[in-house]
Amino acid sequence: MQTVKRITKKQLFIKTVEIAQPLIGLSEWKIAIRFPSKMKGAADCQAYPEYKQAAIRANLMVCRRLSHYEIIETAIHEMVHCLLWPIVTWTEELCRKNPQKIEITRKLEESTVTEFEKLLTKLCIDAIQLELAAQGFEKVPETFATVQVVGPPKKKIKK
Repeated sequence: MQTVKRITKKQLFIKTVEIAQPLIGLSEWKIAIRFPSKMKGAADCQAYPEYKQAAIRANLMVCRRLSHYEIIETAIHEMVHCLLWPIVTWTEELCRKNPQKIEITRKLEESTVTEFEKLLTKLCIDAIQLELAAQGFEKVPETFATVQVVGPPKKKIKK
């Protein structure tokens, strides 16, 4: 019987990119993944669609706080930026002299990328799970980080 290996979040990020890359239409791209010791945010992407290349950076300190499922979402999110890069670049160029329009473009990009990320994660998760299992890794829990339900404040009872 094969021993099931625990997967680290760093390994999961890398494996997600490797497995999902062809599934979302980036099979011809060369994607470099880096884990710098100092960076803001969870992850970012710099794409060069004319060369079919991209650099994705992930912050391991932030990733530590994410669930395994959120790691998969984050990796797919950054790959979606590659798909939308040309249109976002063109839109930013049209708006370059207007900071308000640039900010609107940035917000629209992030919300669009997030919507595609959610969809593509659902479409890719089974393939990711199967490939990880084939490589001897444990099943990734398909749950989100701890959810805390907050209700209205309780009234104090006077005695």
